Amino acid sequence: MNNIIFIRHAETEWNLLGLIQGLTDVPICKEGEANACKWKLNLSNYTLWSSPLQRAVKTAEIVFSRKPKIEKSLIEMNWGDWEGKKLTDLRKKFGEKMLANENLGLDMRPKNGETPREVQNRILNWIKTIERYGNNHVCVTHKGVIRSVIALATDWKMIGKIPIKIEYGFAYSFNFSGVKELTYSSTIPLI
Repeated sequence: MNNIIFIRHAETEWNLLGLIQGLTDVPICKEGEANACKWKLNLSNYTLWSSPLQRAVKTAEIVFSRKPKIEKSLIEMNWGDWEGKKLTDLRKKFGEKMLANENLGLDMRPKNGETPREVQNRILNWIKTIERYGNNHVCVTHKGVIRSVIALATDWKMIGKIPIKIEYGFAYSFNFSGVKELTYSSTIPLI
């Protein structure tokens, strides 16, 4: 059985402004860097992974004082034409069309972007390959990725309230065994 811990990167200016980041490679801001310096996770015998985006890599380097293995499967969801915009503004602009798209849950697709189900598939395919690196893994990644993992582990269809709140300064632990056997284990404070 593998233990996989997911951590959301530290804050960026876009996070503070409420903008959708997606694949836009926004760095962590001074506040995010200061917060990441306070985060600690006592682990031994684990493989450290990161999304290739600089906000995740920098967070991993600060928290763990070493360079992570870069894994493209951990990259944030591609939000397409929605990147750089506020969700509230998109809801105002597209009205019922936006609501209908959001109500598709796992199959919601931003224009020129990817669905949460596609994110789940790439994460699940990657998880199946990591055993050769040991049984314990820590991944510094993005909210969209962690939401997709939570949906996989809890059968949440991404409609309605998320069953596990994702916050800065917390790690989310999951166990993986067999084909598509992903279960939520615990939420771990990093401070």
